[in-house]
Amino acid sequence: FSTSFVFSIQNSTATRGDGLAFIISGNLSPAPPGSSGSWLGLFDPAMDRERSNKLVAVEFDSVHNPELQDINDDHVGVDINQIRSQVSPTFESDAGNRVDLHDSSANVSAWIEYDAVKHSLVVFVARNSRRRPAAPLVPPQPVNLCEEAAVEGAVFVGFSAATGDLSRDVHIVHAWNFSAPDLRFSRENFTGLKKNGSRTRVVVIVSVVFSLLLLLVLGGIFLICKRMRLFSAGGRNLEQNIGMPSELSYRDLKSATANFDPKNLLGSGGFGNVYAGLLPGDGSPVAVKRIGENSRQGEREFLAEVEIITKLSHRNLVHLRGWCCRSRELLLVYEFMPNGSLDKAIATNSSLEWSKRYEIICGLAAALLYLHEECEERIVHRDIKPSNVMLDAGFNARLGDFGLARLIDRRREARTTAIAGTFGYLAPELNITGQCTTASDVYSFGIVLLEVASGKKPFFDDYTVLGEWIWELYRKRSLVEAADPALGGVFDGGEMESVLTIGLACSDPSPRNRPTMRQVVNSLKGN
Repeated sequence: FSTSFVFSIQNSTATRGDGLAFIISGNLSPAPPGSSGSWLGLFDPAMDRERSNKLVAVEFDSVHNPELQDINDDHVGVDINQIRSQVSPTFESDAGNRVDLHDSSANVSAWIEYDAVKHSLVVFVARNSRRRPAAPLVPPQPVNLCEEAAVEGAVFVGFSAATGDLSRDVHIVHAWNFSAPDLRFSRENFTGLKKNGSRTRVVVIVSVVFSLLLLLVLGGIFLICKRMRLFSAGGRNLEQNIGMPSELSYRDLKSATANFDPKNLLGSGGFGNVYAGLLPGDGSPVAVKRIGENSRQGEREFLAEVEIITKLSHRNLVHLRGWCCRSRELLLVYEFMPNGSLDKAIATNSSLEWSKRYEIICGLAAALLYLHEECEERIVHRDIKPSNVMLDAGFNARLGDFGLARLIDRRREARTTAIAGTFGYLAPELNITGQCTTASDVYSFGIVLLEVASGKKPFFDDYTVLGEWIWELYRKRSLVEAADPALGGVFDGGEMESVLTIGLACSDPSPRNRPTMRQVVNSLKGN
Protein backbone atom coordinates (compact mmCIF):
# COMPACT_ATOMS: atom_id res chain seq x y z
CA PHE A 1 0.00 0.00 0.00
CA SER A 2 0.92 3.65 -0.27
CA THR A 3 -0.44 6.36 1.99
CA SER A 4 0.23 10.06 2.44
CA PHE A 5 -1.18 12.62 4.84
CA VAL A 6 -0.66 16.12 6.18
CA PHE A 7 -0.99 16.88 9.90
CA SER A 8 -0.18 19.55 12.44
CA ILE A 9 -0.07 19.77 16.23
CA GLN A 10 -1.78 22.88 17.60
CA ASN A 11 -0.99 23.76 21.21
CA SER A 12 -2.35 26.21 23.76
CA THR A 13 0.29 25.60 26.44
CA ALA A 14 4.07 25.50 26.54
CA THR A 15 3.95 21.90 27.77
CA ARG A 16 4.41 19.39 25.00
CA GLY A 17 1.90 16.67 24.22
CA ASP A 18 3.21 13.31 23.11
CA GLY A 19 2.46 13.10 19.42
CA LEU A 20 0.53 11.26 16.74
CA ALA A 21 0.79 7.85 15.09
CA PHE A 22 -0.40 6.18 11.90
CA ILE A 23 -1.69 2.68 12.69
CA ILE A 24 -2.45 -0.61 11.00
CA SER A 25 -3.90 -3.16 13.39
CA GLY A 26 -5.81 -6.42 13.36
CA ASN A 27 -7.05 -5.56 16.86
CA LEU A 28 -10.29 -3.60 16.52
CA SER A 29 -10.72 -2.90 20.23
CA PRO A 30 -10.83 0.71 21.55
CA ALA A 31 -7.70 2.34 22.94
CA PRO A 32 -6.49 0.22 25.87
CA PRO A 33 -6.53 1.52 29.48
CA GLY A 34 -3.47 3.42 30.62
CA SER A 35 -2.45 4.27 27.05
CA SER A 36 -2.56 8.06 27.38
CA GLY A 37 0.48 10.31 27.23
CA SER A 38 3.65 8.66 26.01
CA TRP A 39 1.78 5.46 25.05
CA LEU A 40 0.01 7.41 22.24
CA GLY A 41 -3.29 5.59 22.76
CA LEU A 42 -1.69 2.45 21.32
CA PHE A 43 -0.55 0.11 24.08
CA ASP A 44 -1.50 -0.93 27.61
CA PRO A 45 1.78 -0.57 29.58
CA ALA A 46 1.09 -3.97 31.16
CA MET A 47 0.79 -5.57 27.70
CA ASP A 48 3.69 -3.84 25.96
CA ARG A 49 5.76 -6.13 23.71
CA GLU A 50 2.92 -8.67 23.46
CA ARG A 51 2.22 -10.11 19.98
CA SER A 52 -1.48 -10.08 20.87
CA ASN A 53 -1.38 -6.31 20.39
CA LYS A 54 -1.48 -6.98 16.63
CA LEU A 55 -0.33 -3.46 15.84
CA VAL A 56 2.22 -1.73 13.64
CA ALA A 57 2.54 2.05 13.90
CA VAL A 58 4.60 4.91 12.54
CA GLU A 59 4.87 7.40 15.39
CA PHE A 60 5.59 11.12 15.17
CA ASP A 61 6.79 11.65 18.72
CA SER A 62 7.20 15.17 20.08
CA VAL A 63 8.35 14.31 23.64
CA HIS A 64 11.59 12.76 24.84
CA ASN A 65 10.83 9.76 27.10
CA PRO A 66 14.18 8.19 28.05
CA GLU A 67 12.46 5.33 29.89
CA LEU A 68 10.95 4.30 26.53
CA GLN A 69 14.34 4.55 24.80
CA ASP A 70 13.42 7.72 22.86
CA ILE A 71 16.49 9.34 21.35
CA ASN A 72 15.14 12.90 21.74
CA ASP A 73 12.13 15.10 21.05
CA ASP A 74 10.85 15.28 17.45
CA HIS A 75 11.60 11.84 16.10
CA VAL A 76 9.79 9.43 13.80
CA GLY A 77 9.64 5.77 14.82
CA VAL A 78 8.38 2.42 13.60
CA ASP A 79 6.61 0.55 16.42
CA ILE A 80 5.86 -3.18 16.18
CA ASN A 81 3.64 -4.45 19.02
CA GLN A 82 5.43 -2.17 21.49
CA ILE A 83 6.00 1.52 22.14
CA ARG A 84 9.80 1.15 21.91
CA SER A 85 10.55 1.92 18.30
CA GLN A 86 12.40 -0.47 16.00
CA VAL A 87 14.07 2.62 14.50
CA SER A 88 13.59 6.29 15.37
CA PRO A 89 15.58 8.89 13.41
CA THR A 90 15.37 12.59 14.28
CA PHE A 91 13.10 14.63 12.02
CA GLU A 92 15.45 17.15 10.38
CA SER A 93 15.09 19.67 7.58
CA ASP A 94 17.18 19.57 4.40
CA ALA A 95 19.58 21.97 6.11
CA GLY A 96 20.13 19.46 8.92
CA ASN A 97 18.14 21.41 11.53
CA ARG A 98 15.77 19.57 13.82
CA VAL A 99 12.10 20.19 12.94
CA ASP A 100 9.91 20.99 15.93
CA LEU A 101 6.79 18.80 15.67
CA HIS A 102 5.22 20.91 18.43
CA ASP A 103 5.45 24.05 16.29
CA SER A 104 1.86 25.07 15.50
CA SER A 105 2.96 26.66 12.23
CA ALA A 106 4.48 23.39 10.97
CA ASN A 107 2.35 21.26 8.65
CA VAL A 108 4.03 17.88 8.38
CA SER A 109 3.61 15.83 5.21
CA ALA A 110 4.29 12.10 5.46
CA TRP A 111 4.48 9.34 2.84
CA ILE A 112 4.48 5.69 3.98
CA GLU A 113 4.96 2.83 1.54
CA TYR A 114 4.73 -0.87 2.29
CA ASP A 115 5.89 -3.71 0.04
CA ALA A 116 4.22 -7.01 0.96
CA VAL A 117 6.60 -9.04 -1.22
CA LYS A 118 9.76 -7.67 0.37
CA HIS A 119 8.13 -7.19 3.82
CA SER A 120 9.51 -3.66 3.75
CA LEU A 121 8.16 -0.36 5.11
CA VAL A 122 9.67 3.04 4.26
CA VAL A 123 8.77 6.56 5.49
CA PHE A 124 9.34 9.96 3.86
CA VAL A 125 8.64 13.18 5.80
CA ALA A 126 8.68 16.90 4.90
CA ARG A 127 7.77 20.14 6.65
CA ASN A 128 5.44 22.63 4.91
CA SER A 129 5.92 20.98 1.53
CA ARG A 130 3.75 18.86 -0.76
CA ARG A 131 6.82 17.44 -2.53
CA ARG A 132 8.08 14.07 -1.34
CA PRO A 133 11.82 14.18 -0.47
CA ALA A 134 14.18 12.15 -2.61
CA ALA A 135 15.58 10.28 0.39
CA PRO A 136 13.42 8.60 3.06
CA LEU A 137 13.69 9.66 6.69
CA VAL A 138 13.12 6.05 7.74
CA PRO A 139 14.91 3.70 5.31
CA PRO A 140 13.29 0.36 4.43
CA GLN A 141 12.48 -1.54 7.63
CA PRO A 142 11.71 -5.27 7.89
CA VAL A 143 7.98 -5.45 8.71
CA ASN A 144 5.67 -8.41 8.08
CA LEU A 145 2.16 -7.04 8.47
CA CYS A 146 0.54 -10.46 8.01
CA GLU A 147 2.31 -11.77 11.10
CA GLU A 148 2.81 -8.66 13.25
CA ALA A 149 -0.55 -6.94 12.69
CA ALA A 150 -2.58 -10.05 11.77
CA VAL A 151 -4.02 -8.34 8.70
CA GLU A 152 -5.95 -11.37 7.48
CA GLY A 153 -9.44 -10.28 8.50
CA ALA A 154 -10.90 -6.88 9.36
CA VAL A 155 -8.19 -4.29 9.86
CA PHE A 156 -8.12 -0.83 11.43
CA VAL A 157 -6.20 1.73 9.40
CA GLY A 158 -6.04 5.25 10.80
CA PHE A 159 -4.54 7.50 13.41
CA SER A 160 -4.08 7.77 17.17
CA ALA A 161 -2.78 10.65 19.27
CA ALA A 162 -2.31 11.45 22.94
CA THR A 163 -1.36 14.26 25.30
CA GLY A 164 0.01 14.34 28.82
CA ASP A 165 -1.90 15.62 31.85
CA LEU A 166 -0.50 19.14 31.54
CA SER A 167 -0.73 19.51 27.76
CA ARG A 168 -3.67 20.71 25.68
CA ASP A 169 -2.53 19.71 22.19
CA VAL A 170 -4.92 19.28 19.29
CA HIS A 171 -3.79 16.91 16.54
CA ILE A 172 -5.22 17.77 13.11
CA VAL A 173 -5.07 15.58 10.01
CA HIS A 174 -5.59 18.08 7.18
CA ALA A 175 -5.54 15.61 4.28
CA TRP A 176 -5.14 11.86 3.85
CA ASN A 177 -4.84 9.51 0.89
CA PHE A 178 -4.58 5.72 1.10
CA SER A 179 -4.30 3.40 -1.91
CA ALA A 180 -3.59 -0.28 -2.39
CA PRO A 181 -3.73 -2.62 -5.39
CA ASP A 182 -6.57 -5.10 -5.66
CA LEU A 183 -4.67 -8.29 -4.84
CA ARG A 184 -6.79 -11.25 -5.86
CA PHE A 185 -4.76 -14.18 -4.63
CA SER A 186 -4.67 -16.15 -1.41
CA ARG A 187 -1.88 -16.08 1.09
CA GLU A 188 -1.13 -19.74 0.29
CA ASN A 189 -0.60 -18.92 -3.39
CA PHE A 190 1.58 -15.98 -2.45
CA THR A 191 3.85 -17.98 -0.13
CA GLY A 192 3.83 -20.94 -2.51
CA LEU A 193 5.31 -18.80 -5.24
CA LYS A 194 8.40 -18.32 -3.12
CA LYS A 195 8.80 -22.05 -2.40
CA ASN A 196 8.81 -23.21 -6.01
CA GLY A 197 12.39 -22.07 -6.46
CA SER A 198 14.35 -20.43 -9.24
CA ARG A 199 12.72 -22.38 -12.08
CA THR A 200 9.30 -20.92 -11.27
CA ARG A 201 10.79 -17.44 -11.05
CA VAL A 202 12.43 -17.84 -14.48
CA VAL A 203 9.17 -19.00 -16.05
CA VAL A 204 7.29 -16.10 -14.48
CA ILE A 205 9.88 -13.53 -15.55
CA VAL A 206 10.00 -14.82 -19.15
CA SER A 207 6.19 -14.85 -19.33
CA VAL A 208 5.94 -11.34 -17.97
CA VAL A 209 8.60 -9.97 -20.34
CA PHE A 210 6.97 -11.64 -23.36
CA SER A 211 3.55 -10.30 -22.34
CA LEU A 212 4.91 -6.79 -21.93
CA LEU A 213 6.56 -6.87 -25.35
CA LEU A 214 3.32 -8.09 -26.93
CA LEU A 215 1.36 -5.34 -25.18
CA LEU A 216 3.85 -2.72 -26.37
CA VAL A 217 3.55 -3.87 -29.99
CA LEU A 218 -0.25 -4.00 -29.87
CA GLY A 219 -0.37 -0.68 -28.05
CA GLY A 220 1.84 0.94 -30.68
CA ILE A 221 -0.38 -0.34 -33.48
CA PHE A 222 -3.47 0.92 -31.65
CA LEU A 223 -2.03 4.40 -31.10
CA ILE A 224 -0.92 4.69 -34.73
CA CYS A 225 -4.40 3.72 -35.96
CA LYS A 226 -6.00 6.08 -33.46
CA ARG A 227 -3.89 9.02 -34.62
CA MET A 228 -4.56 8.23 -38.26
CA ARG A 229 -8.32 8.21 -37.63
CA LEU A 230 -8.25 11.39 -35.59
CA PHE A 231 -5.96 13.53 -37.70
CA SER A 232 -6.78 12.40 -41.23
CA ALA A 233 -10.55 12.09 -41.21
CA GLY A 234 -11.24 13.37 -37.70
CA GLY A 235 -11.85 16.96 -38.66
CA ARG A 236 -14.61 16.21 -41.16
CA ASN A 237 -16.23 13.70 -38.81
CA LEU A 238 -16.30 16.22 -35.97
CA GLU A 239 -18.11 18.77 -38.06
CA GLN A 240 -20.64 16.23 -39.35
CA ASN A 241 -21.33 14.26 -36.17
CA ILE A 242 -21.05 16.85 -33.42
CA GLY A 243 -22.27 19.96 -35.17
CA MET A 244 -19.11 21.97 -34.60
CA PRO A 245 -18.70 25.63 -35.50
CA SER A 246 -16.77 26.18 -38.71
CA GLU A 247 -13.33 24.71 -39.26
CA LEU A 248 -10.59 27.34 -39.40
CA SER A 249 -7.42 26.98 -41.39
CA TYR A 250 -4.12 26.42 -39.64
CA ARG A 251 -2.61 29.19 -41.79
CA ASP A 252 -5.16 31.71 -40.45
CA LEU A 253 -4.56 30.69 -36.84
CA LYS A 254 -0.81 30.82 -37.31
CA SER A 255 -1.17 34.32 -38.72
CA ALA A 256 -3.61 35.35 -36.00
CA THR A 257 -1.15 34.48 -33.23
CA ALA A 258 1.98 35.73 -35.06
CA ASN A 259 3.21 32.16 -35.47
CA PHE A 260 2.29 31.38 -31.86
CA ASP A 261 4.63 34.06 -30.60
CA PRO A 262 5.46 33.59 -26.88
CA LYS A 263 4.57 37.27 -26.42
CA ASN A 264 0.96 36.32 -27.15
CA LEU A 265 0.91 33.47 -24.62
CA LEU A 266 -2.05 33.87 -22.24
CA GLY A 267 -1.48 30.75 -20.19
CA SER A 268 -0.25 27.16 -20.07
CA GLY A 269 -1.66 23.93 -18.71
CA GLY A 270 -1.39 20.15 -18.84
CA PHE A 271 -3.30 20.11 -22.14
CA GLY A 272 -1.34 22.79 -23.98
CA ASN A 273 -0.90 26.55 -24.36
CA VAL A 274 -3.41 29.36 -24.98
CA TYR A 275 -2.49 32.30 -27.23
CA ALA A 276 -4.15 35.65 -27.93
CA GLY A 277 -4.74 36.49 -31.57
CA LEU A 278 -6.67 38.49 -34.19
CA LEU A 279 -8.48 36.52 -36.88
CA PRO A 280 -7.62 37.58 -40.44
CA GLY A 281 -10.54 39.18 -42.24
CA ASP A 282 -12.75 40.62 -39.50
CA GLY A 283 -9.86 41.19 -37.06
CA SER A 284 -11.88 39.87 -34.13
CA PRO A 285 -9.85 38.97 -31.02
CA VAL A 286 -9.72 35.27 -30.10
CA ALA A 287 -7.99 32.90 -27.70
CA VAL A 288 -6.43 29.86 -29.37
CA LYS A 289 -5.86 26.71 -27.32
CA ARG A 290 -3.06 24.75 -28.98
CA ILE A 291 -2.90 21.07 -28.02
CA GLY A 292 0.32 19.46 -29.23
CA GLU A 293 1.18 15.78 -29.47
CA ASN A 294 2.98 15.87 -26.12
CA SER A 295 0.06 17.36 -24.22
CA ARG A 296 -1.25 15.24 -21.35
CA GLN A 297 -4.19 13.22 -22.68
CA GLY A 298 -4.65 15.99 -25.25
CA GLU A 299 -6.65 14.15 -27.90
CA ARG A 300 -9.22 12.74 -25.50
CA GLU A 301 -9.72 16.07 -23.74
CA PHE A 302 -10.01 17.82 -27.12
CA LEU A 303 -12.84 15.50 -28.16
CA ALA A 304 -14.53 15.83 -24.74
CA GLU A 305 -14.37 19.61 -24.89
CA VAL A 306 -15.67 19.66 -28.47
CA GLU A 307 -18.53 17.27 -27.74
CA ILE A 308 -19.67 19.07 -24.61
CA ILE A 309 -19.23 22.74 -25.37
CA THR A 310 -21.08 22.61 -28.70
CA LYS A 311 -24.21 21.49 -26.82
CA LEU A 312 -24.12 24.45 -24.43
CA SER A 313 -25.46 27.97 -24.63
CA HIS A 314 -25.32 30.21 -21.59
CA ARG A 315 -24.21 33.78 -21.01
CA ASN A 316 -21.75 32.68 -18.30
CA LEU A 317 -19.90 30.09 -20.40
CA VAL A 318 -17.00 30.80 -22.76
CA HIS A 319 -18.20 30.44 -26.39
CA LEU A 320 -16.35 28.39 -29.00
CA ARG A 321 -15.62 30.16 -32.31
CA GLY A 322 -14.03 27.33 -34.29
CA TRP A 323 -11.49 24.54 -34.43
CA CYS A 324 -8.65 23.09 -36.46
CA CYS A 325 -6.97 19.68 -36.87
CA ARG A 326 -3.55 19.65 -38.51
CA SER A 327 -0.93 16.94 -38.56
CA ARG A 328 -0.23 16.24 -34.90
CA GLU A 329 -1.85 19.39 -33.55
CA LEU A 330 -5.36 20.19 -32.31
CA LEU A 331 -6.61 23.75 -31.91
CA LEU A 332 -9.74 25.22 -30.32
CA VAL A 333 -10.63 28.87 -30.90
CA TYR A 334 -12.60 30.77 -28.26
CA GLU A 335 -13.89 34.28 -27.93
CA PHE A 336 -11.26 36.48 -26.29
CA MET A 337 -11.77 37.51 -22.66
CA PRO A 338 -10.07 40.93 -22.27
CA ASN A 339 -9.92 40.83 -18.48
CA GLY A 340 -8.19 37.48 -18.29
CA SER A 341 -8.83 34.89 -15.61
CA LEU A 342 -10.31 35.36 -12.14
CA ASP A 343 -7.19 34.21 -10.29
CA LYS A 344 -5.05 36.88 -11.95
CA ALA A 345 -7.71 39.53 -11.42
CA ILE A 346 -7.78 38.83 -7.67
CA ALA A 347 -3.98 38.75 -7.41
CA THR A 348 -3.15 41.82 -9.49
CA ASN A 349 -6.25 43.98 -9.93
CA SER A 350 -6.77 46.15 -6.87
CA SER A 351 -9.76 47.73 -8.63
CA LEU A 352 -11.75 44.49 -8.45
CA GLU A 353 -14.12 45.91 -5.89
CA TRP A 354 -16.63 43.88 -3.95
CA SER A 355 -19.62 44.61 -6.21
CA LYS A 356 -17.76 43.10 -9.18
CA ARG A 357 -16.64 40.10 -7.15
CA TYR A 358 -20.22 39.48 -6.03
CA GLU A 359 -21.47 39.62 -9.62
CA ILE A 360 -18.72 37.20 -10.68
CA ILE A 361 -19.76 34.78 -7.92
CA CYS A 362 -23.42 35.00 -8.99
CA GLY A 363 -22.45 34.46 -12.64
CA LEU A 364 -20.33 31.41 -11.84
CA ALA A 365 -23.15 29.98 -9.73
CA ALA A 366 -25.59 30.48 -12.63
CA ALA A 367 -23.21 28.68 -15.00
CA LEU A 368 -22.93 25.67 -12.68
CA LEU A 369 -26.69 25.56 -12.14
CA TYR A 370 -27.10 25.44 -15.91
CA LEU A 371 -24.59 22.58 -16.25
CA HIS A 372 -26.04 20.57 -13.38
CA GLU A 373 -29.78 21.03 -13.92
CA GLU A 374 -30.83 23.17 -16.85
CA CYS A 375 -29.00 21.95 -19.97
CA GLU A 376 -30.17 18.96 -21.99
CA GLU A 377 -27.65 16.58 -20.38
CA ARG A 378 -26.28 16.97 -16.88
CA ILE A 379 -22.60 17.95 -16.96
CA VAL A 380 -20.00 17.74 -14.21
CA HIS A 381 -17.16 20.17 -14.91
CA ARG A 382 -14.60 18.51 -12.56
CA ASP A 383 -12.11 21.40 -12.56
CA ILE A 384 -13.78 24.45 -11.03
CA LYS A 385 -11.05 26.92 -10.01
CA PRO A 386 -10.36 30.65 -10.49
CA SER A 387 -7.97 30.13 -13.43
CA ASN A 388 -10.82 28.47 -15.37
CA VAL A 389 -13.18 31.39 -14.76
CA MET A 390 -12.63 34.03 -17.45
CA LEU A 391 -13.74 37.67 -17.27
CA ASP A 392 -15.22 39.50 -20.27
CA ALA A 393 -15.08 43.26 -20.92
CA GLY A 394 -17.75 43.88 -18.27
CA PHE A 395 -16.09 41.60 -15.69
CA ASN A 396 -18.83 39.02 -16.13
CA ALA A 397 -17.85 35.45 -15.22
CA ARG A 398 -17.41 33.00 -18.10
CA LEU A 399 -16.65 29.42 -17.09
CA GLY A 400 -14.31 27.64 -19.52
CA ASP A 401 -11.92 24.71 -19.97
CA PHE A 402 -14.21 21.70 -20.36
CA GLY A 403 -11.33 19.32 -21.04
CA LEU A 404 -12.07 17.27 -17.90
CA ALA A 405 -15.87 17.60 -17.99
CA ARG A 406 -18.16 14.58 -18.19
CA LEU A 407 -21.70 14.09 -19.49
CA ILE A 408 -23.71 12.48 -16.71
CA ASP A 409 -26.86 10.38 -16.90
CA ARG A 410 -29.39 12.14 -14.65
CA ARG A 411 -30.26 8.81 -13.01
CA ARG A 412 -26.72 8.13 -11.85
CA GLU A 413 -23.34 9.75 -11.35
CA ALA A 414 -20.11 9.06 -13.24
CA ARG A 415 -17.47 6.68 -11.93
CA THR A 416 -13.97 7.34 -13.18
CA THR A 417 -10.74 5.42 -12.76
CA ALA A 418 -8.48 8.43 -12.20
CA ILE A 419 -8.73 11.48 -9.99
CA ALA A 420 -9.04 14.61 -12.15
CA GLY A 421 -8.92 18.22 -11.08
CA THR A 422 -6.62 20.55 -9.19
CA PHE A 423 -5.15 20.08 -5.72
CA GLY A 424 -6.81 22.39 -3.21
CA TYR A 425 -10.13 22.37 -5.06
CA LEU A 426 -10.73 18.60 -5.12
CA ALA A 427 -13.56 17.24 -2.97
CA PRO A 428 -12.12 14.89 -0.30
CA GLU A 429 -14.39 11.97 -1.21
CA LEU A 430 -12.82 11.70 -4.68
CA ASN A 431 -9.73 10.06 -3.18
CA ILE A 432 -11.98 7.32 -1.77
CA THR A 433 -14.76 6.83 -4.31
CA GLY A 434 -13.21 8.04 -7.55
CA GLN A 435 -16.74 9.25 -8.32
CA CYS A 436 -17.23 12.67 -9.89
CA THR A 437 -20.60 14.14 -8.97
CA THR A 438 -22.40 17.47 -8.96
CA ALA A 439 -21.56 17.55 -5.23
CA SER A 440 -17.83 17.44 -6.00
CA ASP A 441 -18.32 20.44 -8.32
CA VAL A 442 -20.15 22.20 -5.48
CA TYR A 443 -17.17 21.60 -3.18
CA SER A 444 -14.78 23.19 -5.69
CA PHE A 445 -17.19 26.11 -6.12
CA GLY A 446 -17.21 26.59 -2.34
CA ILE A 447 -13.42 26.86 -2.22
CA VAL A 448 -13.56 29.42 -5.05
CA LEU A 449 -16.08 31.48 -3.07
CA LEU A 450 -13.80 31.51 -0.02
CA GLU A 451 -10.85 32.51 -2.23
CA VAL A 452 -12.72 35.35 -3.98
CA ALA A 453 -13.96 36.76 -0.67
CA SER A 454 -10.70 36.44 1.26
CA GLY A 455 -8.13 36.93 -1.51
CA LYS A 456 -6.26 33.88 -0.18
CA LYS A 457 -5.34 30.61 -1.89
CA PRO A 458 -6.67 27.25 -0.58
CA PHE A 459 -3.33 26.88 1.22
CA PHE A 460 -1.53 30.03 2.37
CA ASP A 461 1.06 31.23 4.88
CA ASP A 462 3.09 28.02 5.12
CA TYR A 463 0.28 25.60 4.44
CA THR A 464 -2.55 27.12 6.47
CA VAL A 465 -5.81 25.61 5.18
CA LEU A 466 -8.17 28.36 3.99
CA GLY A 467 -11.40 26.54 4.84
CA GLU A 468 -10.28 25.71 8.37
CA TRP A 469 -9.08 29.26 8.97
CA ILE A 470 -12.47 30.67 7.93
CA TRP A 471 -14.34 28.02 9.96
CA GLU A 472 -12.46 29.21 13.05
CA LEU A 473 -13.55 32.80 12.38
CA TYR A 474 -17.11 31.54 11.93
CA ARG A 475 -17.00 29.85 15.35
CA LYS A 476 -15.75 33.09 16.90
CA ARG A 477 -18.64 35.01 15.24
CA SER A 478 -16.11 37.19 13.43
CA LEU A 479 -16.59 35.85 9.92
CA VAL A 480 -16.17 39.16 8.07
CA GLU A 481 -12.59 39.37 9.36
CA ALA A 482 -11.79 36.95 6.52
CA ALA A 483 -12.52 39.69 3.95
CA ASP A 484 -9.70 40.44 1.51
CA PRO A 485 -7.59 43.32 2.92
CA ALA A 486 -7.27 44.62 -0.65
CA LEU A 487 -10.92 45.65 -0.45
CA GLY A 488 -9.97 48.26 2.14
CA GLY A 489 -13.05 47.48 4.20
CA VAL A 490 -15.33 48.66 1.37
CA PHE A 491 -17.93 45.92 0.95
CA ASP A 492 -21.48 45.02 1.88
CA GLY A 493 -21.19 43.22 5.21
CA GLY A 494 -24.32 41.15 4.65
CA GLU A 495 -23.17 39.98 1.23
CA MET A 496 -19.69 39.19 2.53
CA GLU A 497 -21.05 37.11 5.39
CA SER A 498 -23.49 35.38 3.05
CA VAL A 499 -20.77 34.46 0.52
CA LEU A 500 -18.42 33.13 3.21
CA THR A 501 -21.22 31.13 4.85
CA ILE A 502 -22.28 29.63 1.52
CA GLY A 503 -18.62 28.85 0.76
CA LEU A 504 -18.31 26.95 4.04
CA ALA A 505 -21.53 25.05 3.39
CA CYS A 506 -20.44 24.10 -0.14
CA SER A 507 -17.03 22.92 1.05
CA ASP A 508 -18.43 20.70 3.79
CA PRO A 509 -16.33 17.48 3.97
CA SER A 510 -19.48 15.37 3.56
CA PRO A 511 -21.08 15.55 0.09
CA ARG A 512 -24.50 14.81 1.63
CA ASN A 513 -24.38 18.06 3.62
CA ARG A 514 -23.57 20.31 0.66
CA PRO A 515 -26.31 22.40 -0.95
CA THR A 516 -27.29 22.03 -4.61
CA MET A 517 -26.43 24.81 -7.03
CA ARG A 518 -30.11 25.78 -7.18
CA GLN A 519 -30.09 26.31 -3.42
CA VAL A 520 -26.88 28.31 -3.77
CA VAL A 521 -28.33 30.55 -6.50
CA ASN A 522 -31.48 31.14 -4.45
CA SER A 523 -29.40 32.05 -1.39
CA LEU A 524 -27.28 34.50 -3.38
CA LYS A 525 -30.50 36.11 -4.61
CA GLY A 526 -31.63 36.48 -1.01
CA ASN A 527 -34.38 33.86 -1.28
